[in-house]
Amino acid sequence: MTTPDYISPKIRVKIEEKLFSIINFKGRKAEEVKKTLVTAALTKDSVENKAKEFGISPQTVRNYVEEQPQVIDQMLNVIKTISVKELGGRKRVKISIDWTSIEYKGKPI
Repeated sequence: MTTPDYISPKIRVKIEEKLFSIINFKGRKAEEVKKTLVTAALTKDSVENKAKEFGISPQTVRNYVEEQPQVIDQMLNVIKTISVKELGGRKRVKISIDWTSIEYKGKPI
C-alpha cells in the first residue's frame, strides 16, 4: 500500500483502525501479525523491524501471509471498494504491497 510521506497522528489512527478491522488472520499470533503489517506499511518500515518491536519472528509474519492468502485478497478488495466509493471514479488509486519471501544477504562466496 502506498502512503504519503507524512500522515497526521489523527488520520494515522483512523487508517490503522480501519485496516485492523478488515484484516482477519486466524491463529495464536494473529494480532501481532496484523499490527506488524499495518505499522510497517504506514511507517514505511520493514516487516523485520516491526516484527521485532512486537516480539514475534519475521518468519512468523511470512508464514501467516503465505498460509492465509485469502486474508490479503479480502483486504485489497475492501480497500478497492472503499476507494472507489470515496473517490467516485474520479481518480485512480495505486495499491502496492512489497513482499519478498526469500531474504537476500548478498552475493554468495
